[in-house]
Amino acid sequence: MNAPPEFCAVSASNMHEHPEQQSNPLRGPQADFPAVDDAQQLEQRLGLVLRELAHEFGNLIFPLQMVMELQERSGKLTPEELNDILRGHIAELTIVTRRFQRIGRCFSDRLAPDITTVRPADVVTAAVEDYRRAIDERRQALVVDLAGSPATMPGDPDLLQFALAELVDNAVRFAPPDGRIDIVVRQQRDKVEFLVCDDGPGIAPELQPLVFLPFVHGGARLDIGAGRFGCGLTLVDRIARAHGGQAELRRSSQAGSEFAITVPATASP
Repeated sequence: MNAPPEFCAVSASNMHEHPEQQSNPLRGPQADFPAVDDAQQLEQRLGLVLRELAHEFGNLIFPLQMVMELQERSGKLTPEELNDILRGHIAELTIVTRRFQRIGRCFSDRLAPDITTVRPADVVTAAVEDYRRAIDERRQALVVDLAGSPATMPGDPDLLQFALAELVDNAVRFAPPDGRIDIVVRQQRDKVEFLVCDDGPGIAPELQPLVFLPFVHGGARLDIGAGRFGCGLTLVDRIARAHGGQAELRRSSQAGSEFAITVPATASP
C-alpha cells in the first residue's frame, strides 16, 4: 500500500523565500477548520469520507473472506500459502490502522508533542522508507540534502516523521515518472526547515489558499484504504504548529511545488 511523491527539482540555494500567508483569511493561527459559513461543505466532505471509509475497509476485508471460503471448500492452499496471504493482508491493515491512529492523535484537542532530542537525518530516513519502492517503480530521482542540517534538534520524532512523510507522499504521487524529488533540511538562524520540492504539475491556483484545510484535495479520488482522504496537509500544519512552527506552500506552478515545515531549532525555556 505504498504511495508515491511529487515536488520540484531545485537546489537548496535556489529555494527562494515565500511571503508569509497572513493575508489569507483561511490560514490564521487558529484556523484549524473552515469558518462557520463553510460548515455545510465540511459536513458534506465528512460524509463522503465516512462512506469511502466503509467502502475501502470492505475492500480490505473481502479478499480475506474469499480466501477463507475457497479454502474451506477446496482446501487447495497449503498452510504456508494460507499464512503468506494472511500475513500480507494483516500487514496492510496494520499500516492503515497505524496511520489512522496518528491521524486521530493529530485531530484530538490534546495534540501535545513528546519533545525529545531528534536527529533530523533519522526523521528523513524514516519518512522516506515506506516510499522507496514507489519511487523506484516510477524511476523518480530522490535527492536528499542534509548539508545545512543541525546534528540534533528538539521535537517529537514520530510526529515529525509523519508530517514529513505526508509531504513525501504528495511528492511521489504528483511528480511524473522519471521526475525528481528534493528533500532539504537546513538551519536558518533559530529555525530548522524541512523542504520538500517536486517537478510535478503544481497545484491549481484556486486550491492553493485551501491546501491546509481538512478534506481538501486536488480532484483525485480519495484513497481511504491507504488512510488518505484529503487531511494530510492539515495534519502537517497541525504538527508544525504544535511544535511552535508552521507549514507553508512556498511555491506551486507548472514547474512543481515546494512545501516547508519550519520548527524551532532549540527547546523553549
